[in-house]
Amino acid sequence: EVKRGEVLGVIGRNGAGKSTLLKILSRIVEPTSGQITLKGRVASLLEVGTGFNQELTGRENIYLNGSILGMTKKEIKKKFDEIVEFSGVNKFLDTPVKHYSSGMYVRLAFAVAAHLESEILLVDEVLAVGDAEFQKKCLGKMDSLAKSGRTVIFVSHNIKVIKEICKKSILLDCGFIKDFEDTSKIVSQYDNNPKQKRKKIVFKPTKLSAQISSISILNKFLQDKTLDINTSIKFSINLLFRKPGIKAYCGFNIYNEKNDRVIFWRDIELTSKLNKHRKVGVYKYILSIPSHTLAPGKYHLETALADQVLGEMIHFPSKLIFFEVSDNYSLRKKHKLPWRGLTAIPMQLEFRHTNASS
Repeated sequence: EVKRGEVLGVIGRNGAGKSTLLKILSRIVEPTSGQITLKGRVASLLEVGTGFNQELTGRENIYLNGSILGMTKKEIKKKFDEIVEFSGVNKFLDTPVKHYSSGMYVRLAFAVAAHLESEILLVDEVLAVGDAEFQKKCLGKMDSLAKSGRTVIFVSHNIKVIKEICKKSILLDCGFIKDFEDTSKIVSQYDNNPKQKRKKIVFKPTKLSAQISSISILNKFLQDKTLDINTSIKFSINLLFRKPGIKAYCGFNIYNEKNDRVIFWRDIELTSKLNKHRKVGVYKYILSIPSHTLAPGKYHLETALADQVLGEMIHFPSKLIFFEVSDNYSLRKKHKLPWRGLTAIPMQLEFRHTNASS
């Protein structure tokens, strides 16, 4: 039970059922058992650009998306300037959205959903695509919506954000509610077991139209699963398509020991080009992360294959790729200096001598 004006966090590994839960709440899919009682109008932001027409401009899509969410033309007109101002896409308002980046999609989609006068707002982790400034803006908006009496259900892997805005949270595991408590207790439970045991998801290859057939690291290890910080890290992912013309995209997530998502990437734009002429067969992805990107520490890679049209998971392999990044800098080791950041990106330094008397 979620009360009016609460911000509820939903935490869990990929494949735990977080997005499916929001789709059921949005009435996109029907639950196989049980029932849901909603009091009030629901606005949802589940997939980037859901309801957007690629050929229409940003201006036209505000009206289109707003009407899909249940806003009247009069409501959209009244809030049009606020939506545009919040989204920050003013300069590109009359440009077809097919030319928008994924970040611009999110800005516009969230702006429309947030300005719908609904009692309940459902937000999936599409905010991860936006930049830091926009994410801060969105979180502030969700906080103000809750204070005004609206209920927000927020799915995220960003534990810091969950702790900041959600008083209570649900921990999902394999489609079941593992716990429903104060966020601090849920986060503690989740952090203490980043490699939570989960039921192995069994896929029958004969029934899958597409799947991730193999994942591997191409680098030579310094020792057991340890990589040098001075070299780029390369992953090889093989996708097997059994039917022609399948519209799917692949996603990659890299998490550290604390289960913070350090790298997030998905190939929607690249796949859109491939999907037009997608044939049966194996497609290989080589994902390369430049040297000095990941700070020394332990990480794991997760991959998933999703339907580009419906946004539903096609294949989520149970196999995770674990690896470690090592820094061989002897002085640091000698003095046992810790790494305090999530990344180790090198900076460019310009040094100039200026004459004080000039």
